[in-house]
Amino acid sequence: MRRHLDLEREILLAVEADEHVVGENVDISGIEGYSAHQIGYQVGLLRQAGLLEAIDCRSDDAPFEWHPRCLTMAGHQYLEAIRDPEIWRKTKEGASLAGSFSIDLLGKLANGFIRTQIKKHTGIDIE
Repeated sequence: MRRHLDLEREILLAVEADEHVVGENVDISGIEGYSAHQIGYQVGLLRQAGLLEAIDCRSDDAPFEWHPRCLTMAGHQYLEAIRDPEIWRKTKEGASLAGSFSIDLLGKLANGFIRTQIKKHTGIDIE
């Protein structure tokens, strides 16, 4: 199964927005356009990348293979970098032009666009 960058972003946004008690599963059933298998798989990938904590439900009769619990600090930082829809669009375009990318590189690319915006608005060059 392939990665779905937009779905990964939607999952991170949904986990952040959920007001659940830490340690309980986050409800991600509201994400539309993807199968439960696709969503569960992407949650597992985000867990492997260290962006969120998730519980393995593959042996249960759960609708998703993985259930997210909460974002990690790395997940919050990555989401801050890709939160803005315009920055996200530019990040995906830049990654597409490169032909290959990782979560780490996507975050760095998004942060590069953010630094450019900061310099444009403040004149301060952040390295």
